[in-house]
Amino acid sequence: MLLVLATTAALCVSGLTWPGTAMGAVGVPVTYVGHSYASTVERPSENKPQSKLWYHDGAWWALMVSAGGTLVHIHQLMPDHSWQIASGQVDSRLNSTGDALWSARDSALYVASRADGSNLQVNRFSYDPVTRTWSSAAGFPVTVETGGGSESATIDQDSLGHLWVTYTRASRIWVAHSTNADRTQWTAGFHPNVPDIAIKSDDLSALIAFGTSIGVMWSDQQSGAFRFAIHDDGAGDGVWRVEDVPMAADDHINLKQLVGDTQGRIFAAIKTSADEAATASPGDTLVGVLTRTPGQNGVGSWALTPAGTIADDHTRPIIMIDATNQELYFFATAPGSGGDVYYKKSPLGSVAFPPGRGDRFVDTTAGVNNASGAKDPVTSETGMVILAVADGKKLYVHAEMELAGGGGGSTPVDPAPTVTATSPTANASEVPVGGNVSATFSEPVTGVSGSTFRLRDPSGAEIAASVAQGAGNQWILDPVTDLAAGTVYTATLTGGSSGIRDAANQSLSPDPVSWSFTTAAAAPADPAPTVIATTPVDGGSGLAVSANITATFSEPVEGVSKTTFTLKNTATGAAVSAGVSYNATSKVATLNPGSNLALGTQYTATLTGGPAAIRDAQNIALATMSWTFTTASGSGDTTAPTVKSRNPAVDATRISLGTNVQATFSEPVQGVETSFTLTNAATGAPVAAVVSRKDTTNTWILNPNANLAPDMRYTVTLTGGQTGVRDAANNALATVSWSFLTGPAPKVSARTPAVNATGMSRTGNVTATFSEPVQGVSGTTFTLRNTATGAVVTAAVAQNGTSNQWIVDPDATLPASTQFTVTITGGNTGVKDVAGNPLATVTWKFTTGL
Repeated sequence: MLLVLATTAALCVSGLTWPGTAMGAVGVPVTYVGHSYASTVERPSENKPQSKLWYHDGAWWALMVSAGGTLVHIHQLMPDHSWQIASGQVDSRLNSTGDALWSARDSALYVASRADGSNLQVNRFSYDPVTRTWSSAAGFPVTVETGGGSESATIDQDSLGHLWVTYTRASRIWVAHSTNADRTQWTAGFHPNVPDIAIKSDDLSALIAFGTSIGVMWSDQQSGAFRFAIHDDGAGDGVWRVEDVPMAADDHINLKQLVGDTQGRIFAAIKTSADEAATASPGDTLVGVLTRTPGQNGVGSWALTPAGTIADDHTRPIIMIDATNQELYFFATAPGSGGDVYYKKSPLGSVAFPPGRGDRFVDTTAGVNNASGAKDPVTSETGMVILAVADGKKLYVHAEMELAGGGGGSTPVDPAPTVTATSPTANASEVPVGGNVSATFSEPVTGVSGSTFRLRDPSGAEIAASVAQGAGNQWILDPVTDLAAGTVYTATLTGGSSGIRDAANQSLSPDPVSWSFTTAAAAPADPAPTVIATTPVDGGSGLAVSANITATFSEPVEGVSKTTFTLKNTATGAAVSAGVSYNATSKVATLNPGSNLALGTQYTATLTGGPAAIRDAQNIALATMSWTFTTASGSGDTTAPTVKSRNPAVDATRISLGTNVQATFSEPVQGVETSFTLTNAATGAPVAAVVSRKDTTNTWILNPNANLAPDMRYTVTLTGGQTGVRDAANNALATVSWSFLTGPAPKVSARTPAVNATGMSRTGNVTATFSEPVQGVSGTTFTLRNTATGAVVTAAVAQNGTSNQWIVDPDATLPASTQFTVTITGGNTGVKDVAGNPLATVTWKFTTGL
């Protein structure tokens, strides 16, 4: 490993030494010391999931603080191995850290940038190939409503073009995405709809686009796992699935994938918390690479390949993929307190790393840390570049290495065009038969036509299609007719001197490029509509004479009317005059007799199907059906029961986790045991519970088998009907539901000044520390008043970093020997926790000194 100084001035500042002159041989990393940055800047090459580098137009580029400066700019790696500034500021905030995404689809660079105490920003830059500079696009940067500062942030682009970001904040996992074509409008941050999003405050998340999905991985130290949530492109924001990787997790993640990988794998560099275990051994795995291999049902399997032990003392692991040589590179700092950046490599086909720390990649005599690479795979043309910092010296340091198969190291003259994305992706399944096939190239290309972009069926027969250029470097193959269902198709791109090539006549690499996908199976034949439920049931008895008759269909239907839904006295055949209605949403038809039915009488209900009667949207007819039932006899009771009281109350909050649910009815009822339910309002999951009557009263109790989850909304449902809750005369309860929110409610766990404190500083701040993260703290809910006059003290209210402490900072010095009253207003419009549980309003007083 060789070390070379990029500038003589940097040597003088750093005090670093180097062994000699860089040789630039294949597989030999060479270290270069770069420029310095201001002393107020801290570790500008972090965070662990982020990528600061990308390759474009024959050069490497990086997000770096300018020489001697404090703010991040885009820099170009020059032939003399120095970094030259090539843009205005990326972010105006000190110590912001960004994640860089080069989008070939949009021909633009996107940067997701986070900072302590303020919202995440997304900036877009366009590139001028003449001046080799980058400029911020109109409408950017965009501020994403994240509720404040975040632990980290990463960005990627899904197959539909939407940008996605993930970040962690307030001990939760969050995502957001763009919503319009120019990427200037975004959702506010929201939680992936998965069971467990609660994490430790220093846990991290990372995001990757793969196939037609977005994947979000995060560390969950408090549960001892890494988690991977998947959102399919085009699905609703609430539709997610999750895969768990149980292990002792630490807050280190770096994700990569290789487009076109025949196995469709995702790789993640991770760090475990094995060194924190009470029984830790020097040989236990501390860092490694998780590999996700998709299964046929879309569920991935995860396997850990060890890359270092506790004894090796690695930290800040990242990975890079060499697409030319099909190799996976692992990088990490050792020792953990800072030193050199070490590396190992493995064939992609069978991932395994040798024991030990590995070889030095970034090698200096001063400690470096926080290595950063690129999102995209490297090739023999791009070479390998890793950026780090010697923060004790306030210096950038990077290393370059030529890869086998190339001839230009890290600054090739003109790389061959490659395929950077395909749609459908390799091995995709359930592909719509009416969809197009597309390929996106790394640069503008010519020679794409029906003879160089082809689609074939399993027999090898070519599919007739048109080929045209899409947006940017994307080309689209549009089949003349729909593809066959449930069929494997193979797309092929062919290069060569008369095939697909760039402006310098360099052929597509590799040549050819092929990938396969499978279309969705044919939809089953449309079945005829059926009746899946009736009230009353066939042969039922004891029906209240005032009840309605209902039928629920298996699918939406048409033609329900007074002539197709009828009721007759079974004995006499006399028709019952009634109104008929149909609810298309619930698929329920209701027959409402014009007057009460006769007591103790059998009736026959009939639903008539046919092309002009009851049928579905495809005019497939219902098979005509009838059922009979008998009304109650003798009592004459036609009054339906009602719910007189309930506990917890409607929309109650701060409910104890061990609470039972109670409902009191207006009269004795039956059918409660199977019709009194409790569900998780977010997921719809039922809560296992025992339902019983309270002695001989009209109160019924639902007792959950286990304590309810904290800060969770639940929905109670009392289902009425002839098989649900009803009185002794079978008069049905109208279905009732309501919700409540479990606690605990947030509390003030510490405060300054203390209650009734005296002699307090007139220039001091007022602080309150809450028992958990809260929302709604502002100048109207956290106030300071003169106790005697009631006058409000003008002050700034702000959160202390990402902690649970909030601060009132008066604009002016407080008067001497004066008593003040502090008020933190809770309630539904005041301070609440993240789940919505309100704080009970808190007040206290203190007196200033002289």
